[in-house]
Amino acid sequence: MTTTAQADQFRAATAETEGLLRAVAARVKGMHYFPDAHRHPAVMRLMGQLRARASFGGVSPCGHVGPSPHPLAWQPWQPDRLVCLPCAAAEQRRIVGTVEDKTCDGCRRVVEKIHTMGVSVGPVMLMFGLCGACKVGGSDV
Repeated sequence: MTTTAQADQFRAATAETEGLLRAVAARVKGMHYFPDAHRHPAVMRLMGQLRARASFGGVSPCGHVGPSPHPLAWQPWQPDRLVCLPCAAAEQRRIVGTVEDKTCDGCRRVVEKIHTMGVSVGPVMLMFGLCGACKVGGSDV
């Protein structure tokens, strides 16, 4: 595959990821998608965790991830996994009603109300939940 073809696939996968996040946010009560969330302190920390893990080979793909760019998901409660969207959806369903479902991915506190959020980093969706304090201004934890 040529560099141009790879770049085209990367752009297409990124656009698809952003479109999927918008669609999910429109359908899921209480979910927020912020295209400019990259500057939010909690989101910046999560993206830093992903970058650090990926840089040192600490992120493994699920068995469905192939060589060409396509939408993927990273979830902070599974920091060592980069997964296809069906696997991400299955993991989301698996934690419903568990302590992890009420644990803030920003500060790791267990709270009653979690704000489900998503942000796109290229073709990778970061799917996470924040407590009210982390959502408003980030946490120093």
